[in-house]
Amino acid sequence: MSCTIALDARKLSGYRSGVGQYTARLASHLARIAPEFNYVLLTNGPADACIAPPGFRVVAFGLGLANGSWPAKLYAPVWMNMQLPSVLRRERVDLYHGPNFFMPMRKTCPTVVTVHDVAFVRVPGTYDPVYRRYMLWQVGHSAREADHLIAVTEHSKNDVVDLFDVDPARISVIYNGTDERYNANPDAGYLADTRSALQLPDRYLLHVGVVEARKNIETLLRASIEPLRRGLVDSVVLVGRDGRGADSVRRITTVLGIDRRVRFLGYVAQDLMAGVYHLARLLVFPSLFEGFGMPILEAMACGTPVLASDTSSMPEVAGDAAMMFSPADVNALERLLIEVLSRPELHAELRRRGLARAARFTWDEAATRHAAVYRQVLAQSNRLC
Repeated sequence: MSCTIALDARKLSGYRSGVGQYTARLASHLARIAPEFNYVLLTNGPADACIAPPGFRVVAFGLGLANGSWPAKLYAPVWMNMQLPSVLRRERVDLYHGPNFFMPMRKTCPTVVTVHDVAFVRVPGTYDPVYRRYMLWQVGHSAREADHLIAVTEHSKNDVVDLFDVDPARISVIYNGTDERYNANPDAGYLADTRSALQLPDRYLLHVGVVEARKNIETLLRASIEPLRRGLVDSVVLVGRDGRGADSVRRITTVLGIDRRVRFLGYVAQDLMAGVYHLARLLVFPSLFEGFGMPILEAMACGTPVLASDTSSMPEVAGDAAMMFSPADVNALERLLIEVLSRPELHAELRRRGLARAARFTWDEAATRHAAVYRQVLAQSNRLC
């Protein structure tokens, strides 16, 4: 008899954050990598809003509130702690995987939880205080009660161990992969269609991520003034929905006198993102803190050179394939921008290194290692599959 693995799939509906992309890519590979399991995606309805990959079925329950809305955020603890346990029992789930930090307060089956980062602790001023306390409570519970934890980098694992006094043996580090749509050989027509659809400028610096304080976008904007003045690039393009601090980012473009040179694209559909990366001169990622930093690998996979902060997990992910800078040092970033944009041979070398680096991160490998964790936890719990 096959064991049933259930994943929280709420982040697959509506706007897909980094956690949503992680869940989607993992699910799309699991059924092929480990076909001995039955797979269920659990969502806050309706079922047709959650597109399940082959090998998965969807179980929808709850109020069906829009993902990311304030009502959905307030309702989330009810879904997780009051409704989910009974659904896990009803569906005879043998193992629950919480890919988004959390597990129910009442554990009804063996449980694996992925903790992507602890930014809510490391950069507390960039989070709503109520949300920060909620995260501390729920993640602390997951760290104590889950049968096994998954961290997406060694840096995140060390943070979890330090903050929640977790036995390192209970945490597996499994790197994210790069989506197959990000590759070095784009179709010319696709690139032209992407540029036209988004009205992209000819030469631009790119930032991908929520427009919020933690992403430190102001440092990028200040550092871009001189490259813009010299004509090395035409614009700065920001991809990502507005988050906490977005109004401040918009105001600073006016204060710096570059508001006409900065494009806020908001959320961009996934089928256009490869084109956005390809058409950029550079990806600049000045974040104060990341648990992984998927845009770094996505840009590298497309052959776009990367400049990234030298903090938290980013050096671990980028290796020697990116040029690094302190996120507090505007002058250092400005110098790097001018150097890479002015030296075609350096630009080409970063492209070569990035392609090689990104090729080391695959979702097949990630799914294989997730399945190994599932088997380990099931065996330790005496669940026979």
